[in-house]
Amino acid sequence: MAWITVKLSDFAWEVGQPKRYQTDTGAYPTFCDSCGTSLTYENDDRPNEIDITTGSLDDPEHFPPSKDVFAEEKLSWVPLADGGKRVRE
Repeated sequence: MAWITVKLSDFAWEVGQPKRYQTDTGAYPTFCDSCGTSLTYENDDRPNEIDITTGSLDDPEHFPPSKDVFAEEKLSWVPLADGGKRVRE
């Protein structure tokens, strides 16, 4: 899944509030209560940032991936955005 990360102070919901819950690891994912789409992710380790699912944006084409995180966990057929080391070839 592609995400963008922004300062929490630069982020605001335009309409309504999504469902939010806390995981055992201190993360706070949100999702659409109507369709279940994953929307954001916050973590106690990064209190000033919020990750937003790129696919949930009105214009996701403006936010192509620029790096890979947890590349070692990717499926073998997923290309890496930053030319990182391939795994499970």
